[in-house]
Amino acid sequence: MQAGTAEVRGSLIGLWRDPWPGVVEGGTSYDVGADRPHPGEGYRAGFVLVPARSVDVVAGTFLAAEPRRRLAGALAWEALRIEAGRPRRAREADARAIPHELDWLRTAVHLTKGC
Repeated sequence: MQAGTAEVRGSLIGLWRDPWPGVVEGGTSYDVGADRPHPGEGYRAGFVLVPARSVDVVAGTFLAAEPRRRLAGALAWEALRIEAGRPRRAREADARAIPHELDWLRTAVHLTKGC
């Protein structure tokens, strides 16, 4: 199931890396306590969009790059998101929620020019 890097790159339609819990330009963080790190400090997430015909090659290459990697389903994704304290709209918030309640001032609001 291994493929060359060029073949995998040629299969890529789209890529998104979640910048949270980092702080993007115009965003801000807040103190979570001087003696403890942000609960999502180790959280890394993203989506990779590839054609269905390329899934086996891309997944195989990704898994082969690090022997400890394993495939997991949506419930595992949700568990990691919850463990990191990453809020999910429509699950942990409603229409009355404001960005700083959801820790979105880090990545979803530009404090100089607005949302």
